[in-house]
Amino acid sequence: MIRLLYKLRRVIGLITGRNTNSCITYGRDYQFDYVKFDINPGESVLDLGSGNHPFPLATHLADLHLEDNSDRGGESIVTDARPLSVVNIECLPFNDNEFDFVYCSHVLEHVSNPVAACLEIMRVGKRGYIETPTRASDMLYNFSYLHRWHVNLVDNALIFIEYSDRERIGTGCSHFVEQQRNPYDNPVKQLIFNNRDLFCMMYRWNEPFSVYCFRQDGSYSSYCPTREHNICLGPGDVGDLCKSNSLEAYEKFWSSEELIDAYLEPARLKSYVDIIARINLLGCARGKILDIGFGSGDFLRMYVEKTGSDQQNVYGIDYSQAAVARAIKILPKGRFSTGNVYSLPFENGYFDLVCCIQTLEHLIDPEKVLDEMDRVCSAEGKIVISIPNGDVDNYDGHINFWSAESFHKFLSPRVLTDFQILNDGRSFMAVVEPCK
Repeated sequence: MIRLLYKLRRVIGLITGRNTNSCITYGRDYQFDYVKFDINPGESVLDLGSGNHPFPLATHLADLHLEDNSDRGGESIVTDARPLSVVNIECLPFNDNEFDFVYCSHVLEHVSNPVAACLEIMRVGKRGYIETPTRASDMLYNFSYLHRWHVNLVDNALIFIEYSDRERIGTGCSHFVEQQRNPYDNPVKQLIFNNRDLFCMMYRWNEPFSVYCFRQDGSYSSYCPTREHNICLGPGDVGDLCKSNSLEAYEKFWSSEELIDAYLEPARLKSYVDIIARINLLGCARGKILDIGFGSGDFLRMYVEKTGSDQQNVYGIDYSQAAVARAIKILPKGRFSTGNVYSLPFENGYFDLVCCIQTLEHLIDPEKVLDEMDRVCSAEGKIVISIPNGDVDNYDGHINFWSAESFHKFLSPRVLTDFQILNDGRSFMAVVEPCK
């Protein structure tokens, strides 16, 4: 019925010569010509970024801003009898699989963390629809200055590519958008109306999909749903178990001394020695230390052995209870707990040294963790981070990949005290002053 109404509206527009769908970013009736939504009566449908033209089949609306209309062409948000929530798409306040269908149109090109946003969409919805403008559309309309990403669909993978500074400047030409908004028919409108699928990336998904995000600083992040199935022990491959980055996998991993022994290969232990030596050389081995994502606890064990630090000044946080149990076993006086690394349960400036050793590459939002490290580190303290070299790292369980150059940019504007290439070029270590 809705599809027929939209077709009728289009016929009326052709007869009168007036455009009933005036702009590519506003009315989106064309979607019903290209997409079979398959939404059944009684199903719950969430419209993320409902704005001034909410999805007609939505039962629930959600948007980031109620008052700021800059991304709506100056039009006010539409409110009606449907529930409206104010949300951040990268951290949605909904339960897992709460909605039968999640509609997200012309939103993801704006977000700061596409991987986090897509994971949240897949978490709260059983299936859904995603649409973004293509690069061709942004260049034609000179809209790239409004957007951070252009998005490509390859098989079942969304590929986000950050616009360069030059691309954001665009063409400076407003001719096409003026013709599109003209109330009367013209060749530009016909070009767009007849080729919507070339100017919009349309993706109707029924199952988890892959996400790749490439930034201009050279770093990139990724998510592949097939990793969720790699929870079984791989024959002879220590890494197989943890490719999913799931709590279940890490509980199994840190409960197995056999796997931990294989994990603590000589090269890894040598990198721990090198990091601790640099910490000692820089005079940072003092006061309270926190290790974020401490895993086996052996970095902290070696830190205590080589610096003579009091175990009671050693703190660690991880999301695996098995990791906590093992750390307590090897450092019985240490203070270990499970917790959320995005919201550390410590007071501001509580630690003199904050470490994060081979952990950020696993996290959806490493920037947020870095901000938390700043917060809990004292102004006179130091932050120590070790990550794999993204130029040679090919482990499926990693989400983020940094080259030496992009890692420096990631740490900016913090003052870099020390930078080392470790493990025969396979990892980096940086010491920075906290950003206060």
